[in-house]
Amino acid sequence: MKKFIWFPILAIIIAGLYGTMYMQHARTVISSSESFAPTANIQVRAQNAAVRVVQTEANNVSVQQTANVKYAVRKSTNTRNTRTIRQGQTHLSLLDHLFSTTINITVRVPRTYRGTLTVVTTNGAISFNQLHARTLHARTQSGALHGSVSVKKLTARAESSTIGLTATGLQQNSRVQTASGAVNLQLLDNGIRHVNAKADSGEVSLANLPQIKRIDEHHVTSGPAHGTQLTVTTQSGAIHIH
Repeated sequence: MKKFIWFPILAIIIAGLYGTMYMQHARTVISSSESFAPTANIQVRAQNAAVRVVQTEANNVSVQQTANVKYAVRKSTNTRNTRTIRQGQTHLSLLDHLFSTTINITVRVPRTYRGTLTVVTTNGAISFNQLHARTLHARTQSGALHGSVSVKKLTARAESSTIGLTATGLQQNSRVQTASGAVNLQLLDNGIRHVNAKADSGEVSLANLPQIKRIDEHHVTSGPAHGTQLTVTTQSGAIHIH
């Protein structure tokens, strides 16, 4: 019986060794960075990473990928005036499978950026901190989409989470959608003439907008029916626009 007593002790020792190894491993961040002219159209396509877009004082757009696992960074591809950056492939060891891994992509955009930015991730949140661009396309299948942007055209979609954006300077037809999650939008200094907000199930409210008209409980519009339009829809969740 005494020899069986050693089994839980050995298990604790092994778990402690794995934990120590992982803590040392997790502090080793593999990183890469690329920079592009402020007029280039940028596409960032990730699979299991959070994407953060921030404003920078630098003149160029830069994209940095970091991970706490072995990471084969994939270089960008160039098609006409569009640069596409795809998430690199991770190489997971047995230790990596036992513990969670972290992959982050940071896009730094100057205030003078005048291109089109596309951000797509299959599993992770997308956040914006004072983004300036001509056009923004953002989509996440699993994760929230939030932050502040200053763009002329906006297309945003979250498949199964919330969208919370402060949008400044909209001048072209724009669309915000979520399949399952609430939408909260603040519109500042924009040229949108008509807002069309509709939820399949959930409260819809508009405030501080001209000519607000409630079609029914789940459908509210504002402004004349012609001109630049913002369309906001959700299948399951509330919509608040002000």
